[in-house]
Amino acid sequence: MPMDSECECDLVSKEWLLAKLRSDERDTILIDCRGSNEYAISHIRSAVNFSIPSIMLRRLAAGKIELASTVQCKELKARITHCCSRGTFVLYSDGAPRDPDSVHGILLRRLKQDGVQVVCLEASISTDANDVEILTVHRALEPPMAARKTRLYVQTG
Repeated sequence: MPMDSECECDLVSKEWLLAKLRSDERDTILIDCRGSNEYAISHIRSAVNFSIPSIMLRRLAAGKIELASTVQCKELKARITHCCSRGTFVLYSDGAPRDPDSVHGILLRRLKQDGVQVVCLEASISTDANDVEILTVHRALEPPMAARKTRLYVQTG
C-alpha cells in the first residue's frame, strides 16, 4: 500500500476496499469525511458520515473527547469501540488536498494518536460505472407539494 506523505496514512484502492467490505465488513468502519450534502447525494455503502458541530470537532482534535462520544447511535458506538481494538477505519473525502484542520485531517490524526489501524482511500468516489458496485446513490427528493408552484384548475358548470 502506498503511503500519503502529507497525512502519513496508508492509501488503499477502491478494489481493496471492495474486497475488504466483502470479507469482513463488521471489522471495518468506513468514514465519509465530506459534508452532509455530498453524503446525501452519494456515498459508499455502509459508510458513516462524520458531520459534527465545529466546537465538538475542535474538542476531538484537542483530545478532550473520544470519537465514540460524538456518536448517538448505540450500535455504531459499539462498532467504533470494537474497531478501535481489532478493526480498521477507512477514511475518504472528496479527493481535495488533505488539510490537517479538516474533518479528514483531524480524524486521521486522532485515530493514529489512539493507536487505531486507519487507512485512507486513495481516490475520490464518483458516480461513474466503475464505482457503482460500491456506491449507494441518493437522488434528491421532489419538494413537498406545498413548496411546488402548482396551479389548481377548478372546472365549473
